[in-house]
Parts: sequence; C-alpha cells; structure tokens
Amino acid sequence: MANLVDSPDVYGATVFCDDTRIESTGKLIHIGVYQGVMTIHVPFPFLLPTFSFAITISQRVHVFDPKITYRIYLPGDPDDASSDEASIVAETNEAAPGDYIKHAAALSNSAGIPEEQREFVRSFANMGFQALQIKQPGQIKVRADIGGNRYKVGSIVIAPK
Repeated sequence: MANLVDSPDVYGATVFCDDTRIESTGKLIHIGVYQGVMTIHVPFPFLLPTFSFAITISQRVHVFDPKITYRIYLPGDPDDASSDEASIVAETNEAAPGDYIKHAAALSNSAGIPEEQREFVRSFANMGFQALQIKQPGQIKVRADIGGNRYKVGSIVIAPK
C-alpha cells in the first residue's frame, strides 16, 4: 500500500492550448491542448496564431498571499531560476484585502463544505495571445512568484520535427 502524502502549501499547474473559453456557467473549455511537447513543422522563428496559458494556483489558507507575479519564459529567455527577465510578466493582486478569501468562503458555503475542510484558496489566470512568436526550440516555462518564492507551475517542450 502506498503512503498518502499531503499536498504542499503552494502548488499550481498550467494547461497549454490554442484557446481557453469560459462558458456562462463558469466551466472552462480548452481547445487544442498540448501534452508535454509541441512539435513544430516550420522553420524558426514562427508565430503561433493563438495560444493560451490557463494557470491555476492553489495556496493553503494559512499562507495565502493574493499578490502573484506570473513569469512566462520563452525559449531563448534567460534562466528562470536566476532572472526576472521573462518574455511575459503579469501580476494579480486583490482590489481589497480579503476579497479572495471571502469569495472562496462563499463558494465553499454554497457547496456545503464545512469550514474545517477548507484548506486551499485557488486562483485562475487565463492568458491568451495572438501572434505569439517562438524564436527557437527549447522550453516554455511558467513560474509564479508568491511571497518571495518562485514556483514552477508548468512547462512544455518546443521541438522541431
């Protein structure tokens, strides 16, 4: 029998796809999802007509920090461990302190989740681009800076055929 290992205090994931749409019900539709490798059949550099990064971050309630800086390193960018020089940088923050916690509590209340079982606050960022240029083969790496730490929240290999 395997040991049950608890989730870390902060973790995330990214869906790499051609487009992400949000239905009126709040459900997401990911179109043209890539699974680990994007094989390119044309010479570099090339343009992706559309591309979407659907990023989900989960933080334990007791360490929750609403200020998140997303950094997306494209092939050819400096090393993500030692540089803030990413091709794409976006930041989120609460308009009023406590908004994310209140929203998460309201969703939990409507779902009937008891307060003692409310461990995480989840945030979602969808970044859609048109004509995203990829200069060379390599990796696209998605990172989230939260509370002085940089978290790996996804990567995909860009490989020539």
